[in-house]
Amino acid sequence: PLTALLTTLGSCGTAPDPIKHTIIFNSNGGSEIRSQSVVHGEKIKRPADPTKTGYEFNNWTYKGEEWSFIGYTCTEDMTLDANWNLISYSITYELDGGVNNPSNPSFYTIESESITLKDAYKDNYRFIKWIDAETGTDITSVEKGSYGNLTVRAVFEGLPHTISVVSGDTTKGTVSGGGTFKTGESVTVRGSANNGYGFEGWYDGPTRVSQDATYTFICSKDLTLTAKWNFVIG
Repeated sequence: PLTALLTTLGSCGTAPDPIKHTIIFNSNGGSEIRSQSVVHGEKIKRPADPTKTGYEFNNWTYKGEEWSFIGYTCTEDMTLDANWNLISYSITYELDGGVNNPSNPSFYTIESESITLKDAYKDNYRFIKWIDAETGTDITSVEKGSYGNLTVRAVFEGLPHTISVVSGDTTKGTVSGGGTFKTGESVTVRGSANNGYGFEGWYDGPTRVSQDATYTFICSKDLTLTAKWNFVIG
């Protein structure tokens, strides 16, 4: 019948469904990328780059070869693999005039083994601790899995020193101001001449360090200061 013939002809003229392939994006620990369904022979649409803490995205590969979204077409189901580059983070040391331990590294990555920070050194000071320069919190190590640039600050405490003050002749004058002081602390010593005498100076051994009866200086070592006097004429 004519109806059957037309039906048959119509069926013969219908185009077959296009072959489609599933494209899976393996982000290798990065953010999830949705899969795509791509018609055979067409190009895969490049997705937005995934992100991964501590890493910089490099490229997509297929069976170990870099995939070109511009030049290549899809002919089969595929899994594209994300490739990553480690980000190198800096460690900056604020030493307050001290010297860093050469074992302390300047860089690390998220994959680095845990780093124990070694003590810095400063002459006449005792190392106390490292602190995070941004937050002020104590820091002893950079644990594996950490990320981000880091600045640490050395905290030192001055070593104690004895400052002794002596009157070269107690009949001519008296002195005060000695004691125990830490490196970096301010020290003030005073000499007071008796009637008939004047203050000549403070001496460190044979060297006169000040002509002022009231002498202020920064402690840096054990020190004995001797006050010397002279006669007042008139």
